[in-house]
Amino acid sequence: MATEVRKIDACHRPYRLTAAQFEGMIEAGLLSENDDLELLGGILYKMVKKEDHNFSVGQTAESLRRILPDNFHVREEKSLRHGKKSLPEPDVAVVSGRSSDYRPQPPSTGDVSLIVEVCHHTRKADYEQKYPRYAAARIPVYWIVDLQLRRVEVFTRPTGGGAAARYAEHTTFLEDSEVPVMIQGRQIGQIAVAALLPPRV
Repeated sequence: MATEVRKIDACHRPYRLTAAQFEGMIEAGLLSENDDLELLGGILYKMVKKEDHNFSVGQTAESLRRILPDNFHVREEKSLRHGKKSLPEPDVAVVSGRSSDYRPQPPSTGDVSLIVEVCHHTRKADYEQKYPRYAAARIPVYWIVDLQLRRVEVFTRPTGGGAAARYAEHTTFLEDSEVPVMIQGRQIGQIAVAALLPPRV
């Protein structure tokens, strides 16, 4: 009986890092915390940020800080822990407790009530790659501040698992509207969408 021998091309089998290995590389000086790298599913992604993106991230974080209750805090572009192979670094995250509660380890995705990604030139990442990951991690509320379409997309009620995970509810808030801020199922305030967007040129 003939036997088929198949060769495995090692070039098509990427090595996936663990979160501990990624952190070890930073501690060893092989990578810098300023390299703007994000670990998702064991794969390192390079994040490119332009000034409109930076402006919107700052505006979003400041707007949320003004209305959050004392038992929550805002993290800007800082890592979260999710499993052994992911250290997602959302643009803005609302986390329970105080920042000092999480030293030396970062919060986990289970500590997060709201994640915000600012979409400038990252449509595939924000709408296709991060969307199912955040839903699978059961992030209750996921915002995409879309700078090109000048609106905020709000996704709620995560359901399903793995790559099939999704949000059951999706609401679009246009530039002339206000987006409600929901924390643990309760509306704590609302923010004008225009306040999150860079000025029109």
